[in-house]
Amino acid sequence: MQKILLHIYHYFEKRRPALYLLFAVIFLTAGWFALQVKFEEDISKILPKDKKIEKLNEVFQNSRFMDKLVVTVSQRDTAAAAEPDSLVAYADALAVNIEEKLTSFVSKINGKVDDELALELFGTVSDNLPVYLEEKDYREIDSLITPGRIKQTLAQNFRTLTSPAGFALKNMISKDPVGISFPGLRKLQQLQYDENFELYDNYIMTKDKST
Repeated sequence: MQKILLHIYHYFEKRRPALYLLFAVIFLTAGWFALQVKFEEDISKILPKDKKIEKLNEVFQNSRFMDKLVVTVSQRDTAAAAEPDSLVAYADALAVNIEEKLTSFVSKINGKVDDELALELFGTVSDNLPVYLEEKDYREIDSLITPGRIKQTLAQNFRTLTSPAGFALKNMISKDPVGISFPGLRKLQQLQYDENFELYDNYIMTKDKST
């Protein structure tokens, strides 16, 4: 290896123009390859090519979810007893202040889970129910439409409609009185990334009620 390097050195020592020409060629070639590099802002491009991943990326790219800023409200003292009502009151006050003072920067605040959105989701699943069902789900639906089960379900619907929650659920019950859509709705639980969250006063809250 040493002899090869010495040979190259002695060769170019006597042929300086050839050395400069070779250096220029290497520099221009490296520059040309550098210009071919294109930056990609879509981080999903680094993921392996997979049909399921491509479908998920398509959903994200055609939604406005990535344009949103998520704000979490937590108790300062994590060792203290949970006070979910205080968190809700603070979140309400924060949303009002943002709407009043930052209108030029914020177009919309989704502070609480929208009941209308939930009804729209139910309607989408109900209208396209076969898409969400598997073979075993049809056997469950068969059990839902037996005379005894229908009588039991309708009695439960009556109790629900006469309760305070009936006002919010009446559209769902009237559209699907025997609960045929529920097997399809359960499929959406597979999209839940973390089971540590639940609804409290229409806010998404951790199960320990601290955030």
